[in-house]
Amino acid sequence: MAARAEGIREEAFARLVDKGILERKDDRHLWVFRSRRYPSVDGKAEREVKLRIMGVLFSDEIPSPRDIVIIALVDACGIFGELLSKPELERAAPRIEQVRKLDLIGQAMTQAIRDIEMWLASSTVSRFML
Repeated sequence: MAARAEGIREEAFARLVDKGILERKDDRHLWVFRSRRYPSVDGKAEREVKLRIMGVLFSDEIPSPRDIVIIALVDACGIFGELLSKPELERAAPRIEQVRKLDLIGQAMTQAIRDIEMWLASSTVSRFML
């Protein structure tokens, strides 16, 4: 999977561009260094996702499988700390845990992210010990 990561990433960006969610911007810095960015077109999709996720976290509604995966991914990457205030995060923490346990894909994804983080941490420590 790691060997194909760049292709998977580019395919995902291309699909989001095709759907009108992102746009592709190719730039040059100092006339030499190429840069490609994918800014959001209007932010509508992002706002809709945030509203759906907040609706799931602060209610008892049954989330869709897509929302479960998003919540598991956001939690595993530690992004909720950026999206929610500390009191909101404390209030939502039990619900986040509950939703994460609803889906096997979410559980597997969370475990995979944690495994990668542990591998990166151990490889960093190993380099310092040499």
